[in-house]
Amino acid sequence: MKFSKSLLCLALALSLLAGCAGAFAEESGFPLVSEPITFTAFTAWVEHMSDPATNTMNVTYDEMTGVHIDWIQSQDYTTDLNLMIAGEQDVDLWLIPFSTSQVLTMVDAGKLLPLNDLIDEYAPNLKAALEEHPEFREYLTAPDGNIYTFFTTDCGLHMPNRRKMFVKKDWLNAYRESVGDETAPNTVEEFEEMLVFFRDSDLNGNGAQDEIPLIGSTNVEDEPLYYLMNAFTQASDSFYHIEDGQIVFEANSDAWREGLKWIAHLNSEGLFYGEETYVQDRDQLRALVNVSDPANYAVAAIPTFWEGRFVDSSVLNWTDYEAILPLEDADGVRRAVANGTTSFGLQSAISSTCSDPVTAIRWLDWWVGEEGSFAQHWGMVEGEDYEYRDVPAINGTEPSVAALKDSYTSNFRFGENSVPKYDRESIRYAASLDETVFNTNNSYVLYVAGKAYQPYWVDTNIPLVTWSADTDLINSMNEYATLINDTVRMAYTEFILGLRDINNDSDWQAYLDELDAVGLDAYLELLTQYYAL
Repeated sequence: MKFSKSLLCLALALSLLAGCAGAFAEESGFPLVSEPITFTAFTAWVEHMSDPATNTMNVTYDEMTGVHIDWIQSQDYTTDLNLMIAGEQDVDLWLIPFSTSQVLTMVDAGKLLPLNDLIDEYAPNLKAALEEHPEFREYLTAPDGNIYTFFTTDCGLHMPNRRKMFVKKDWLNAYRESVGDETAPNTVEEFEEMLVFFRDSDLNGNGAQDEIPLIGSTNVEDEPLYYLMNAFTQASDSFYHIEDGQIVFEANSDAWREGLKWIAHLNSEGLFYGEETYVQDRDQLRALVNVSDPANYAVAAIPTFWEGRFVDSSVLNWTDYEAILPLEDADGVRRAVANGTTSFGLQSAISSTCSDPVTAIRWLDWWVGEEGSFAQHWGMVEGEDYEYRDVPAINGTEPSVAALKDSYTSNFRFGENSVPKYDRESIRYAASLDETVFNTNNSYVLYVAGKAYQPYWVDTNIPLVTWSADTDLINSMNEYATLINDTVRMAYTEFILGLRDINNDSDWQAYLDELDAVGLDAYLELLTQYYAL
């Protein structure tokens, strides 16, 4: 697929922008005002964003729009937001991510402007997005029927499933060659066979049996149970999903017990380093992985979100590890649990005291159009921030785009969690397929692993945004969630490590009784009410 005409026009416009910001302004209906104006904006402090007053993207957008922003940045924006809600201080724009409860609190305090009418008249990009995705409108609509915020999305293919398994690539190839199967492992039996191969084959060649077949860390992303358990039954982040309008709790089924039996077996055979996994933090895991001498390589398989969680790219390459597919269950089904196909959040609002709401919503709306989406990924100025190349992109399209600056450190990125964002795969994955930057630009490895898991996504069906004004229900639900999740995690850790016997019916029943005692039934009822099932 070629770039859309609008994006090709954008390329031309941005090339003109390098010499004259006004040229691009005319193409996009800028400037927004006949005389320059200033808005005040409250935003969270962004670690990677340079001084907003000199940030290249900010300055360029100021010139394009005729709208200058006086930034109020907060390093503890939740606390400062609460103070501003309770006090007299106000701004024109709230450029922050919102929870639904924050929106409802600000509405009660009279701090937010309803956007419904403004969207219809002055926000064509937002209006088109809501028509294209009716669920976005549902997510944005508060209980009173009004829309108060824009949104931010992340369409990264790596995002919906955060429970992948990465294996040292040369060791994986050696295993596959030994069994004559370029796709293995596919089943739990083959996965265990692979771990045995890693344990027993002296793959680092140092004459010692010091290879670690499988290990994780106390960071929840590095927990191996989720990947392994999905070969037996669905294992969602919070141990429940919605199916046919019902809450389904996962961690008390016979299939869950069978999965624990297998994981405990892997631990007892020295194939999974459970004792280390459940006491070491991610920094300790990274220290095991990132060694410069091949004779000291030890770690074969690691479960996590993406390679950058455990690979130090100054020591190893992200491509030294490869994502293997989810394992088949007894029926040949592979699962990669996903919560939606794109992430979605409430982002950016206009104050009820804004001096010029029409200009404000037009200023925000550009960012959810194709031009704004392109700028957020690649920068504002062709030839300075990015360039087009007549080579394939990582998604196979042409032309592709190459970044000329690091988006986090070279002063062009506007700042995550500041403005709305409608992420598009056609723009995000337009990056040139360039092996020389595979270890400095993570787009390639994120895309490859995400694309591999995409066919096996199993949706939890949990709404990405849920509105509820019942604070008592929410508080009770959260309290039960902590109790239930702690009970599940403590029990499965003890079963895996052999501190409880997963093969003993009495030990298993004791665990089920613990779930009942901490209120599993009450928790499921609260979830049912919260999601209005």
